[in-house]
Amino acid sequence: MNARELFARGFERAVYLATPRPGCRLTLDPDPFDGRVYSIDAFYEQVRDFFDRPAEFFRDFLDGEQLTLKLVAGEPDAPRRTFAFVSPAPNRFEETNARVPLTWFRAPRPARAALLMVPGWSRPDQHLEERWCRALAREGIDVLLLTVPYHLARAPKGSWSGEYFISQNLFWTVANFRQLVAEIRALIRLLRGDYDAVGLIGISSGGFQAGLATLGEAVDYVFPIMSGAGLGAITWESLLTRKIKAALIERGVGCEALSRAWSITDMAIVGRHSRARTRRQYVTLYDGIIPRAFQERLWEVYGEPQRIDLQASHYSVVFSFGQIARDIARTVNDGHRGT
Repeated sequence: MNARELFARGFERAVYLATPRPGCRLTLDPDPFDGRVYSIDAFYEQVRDFFDRPAEFFRDFLDGEQLTLKLVAGEPDAPRRTFAFVSPAPNRFEETNARVPLTWFRAPRPARAALLMVPGWSRPDQHLEERWCRALAREGIDVLLLTVPYHLARAPKGSWSGEYFISQNLFWTVANFRQLVAEIRALIRLLRGDYDAVGLIGISSGGFQAGLATLGEAVDYVFPIMSGAGLGAITWESLLTRKIKAALIERGVGCEALSRAWSITDMAIVGRHSRARTRRQYVTLYDGIIPRAFQERLWEVYGEPQRIDLQASHYSVVFSFGQIARDIARTVNDGHRGT
């Protein structure tokens, strides 16, 4: 183990231990999906028909309508504005449906490209994501920062940020993924009319949902950052999901059963249908949250596109922030130079 790896892994471990999470304290029994109760095997049989047409499962829920944004903070021409919208795929708690925050960072000059950033799971704030957004905006790209269901302002009273989004509640988790994908798809469609190019940045688990959105929406760019494929196995091996794993074992659910339950959400199974034109991936080599092997599995699913290997872990990636932002900006701006 070299010095960089030693630092990266040690930093990740220290941050993990300093920010304990209690696990999901709400266990649903039964745990229905769309009002129907399933066994894992029955749900797998139900969704496997969508493996070859996953965009129909992860539909936009708009029924021909367009998403409406309401300005809630900032002047219309301000460099940073906050909007709110109603989720097109409402879920179990009203707090996560009725007023979805969206922060829009504008470039100094009219931008030709816009990127929608999808953060990761259990984020206690959006400070790092906002730094990325501001850096990209300075490079001439408009960036929109989404708040994930059950996080921050969307977290129901008494829950911690992200507590209900990924949990031992297998089918509720699938419904949460579907809700977020519907929101991403709706925003992509909204942006298309105003920009020459539209893309997605998916950070950690946000890369799962960003990838799923590309199954139904043709985007110009997708940038997965320390994201992966093989959701059941990731949950079984990740530092961050140990309490979920323990809760699943207590319920008699093993890794193989979990992989079947979440199969429709797994890019390892449905990612071959991605409609993203340009794919560029950022792999954290010393990652204990989404281990390298699962990130490389996603890279294979995307057709082994260009990638940047970072000598970092899931948390020490903060020190690679500038490198990632510059690379994304260069990729997008070079893609439209001279057109």
